[in-house]
Amino acid sequence: MDFWLLPIKEYTNLERRDTFRHVSRSTASSKTLPLKWVFTYKFDEDGYLTKFKARICVRGDLQDPAELDTYAATLAARALRALMTITAAFDLEAVQ
Repeated sequence: MDFWLLPIKEYTNLERRDTFRHVSRSTASSKTLPLKWVFTYKFDEDGYLTKFKARICVRGDLQDPAELDTYAATLAARALRALMTITAAFDLEAVQ
């Protein structure tokens, strides 16, 4: 397995899914935030590297609070289980 090709494949997949767009610094209307690469390594039982993942994260902690809304709604696992229990108890239909 060619591990050096994996970051290139990851970048190509993100580009194909249109998850980001390139903006030149001169045309950007606001301050450009720095990026941070996060690497995750997976090992087998013998300690050999089997695969690794790379993702790029935006340093949102450096964003000015007055700019855009940065709220991201997340659902806790405990709340999801409670909703699914109520749905099952009253024989309701759940739609995502």
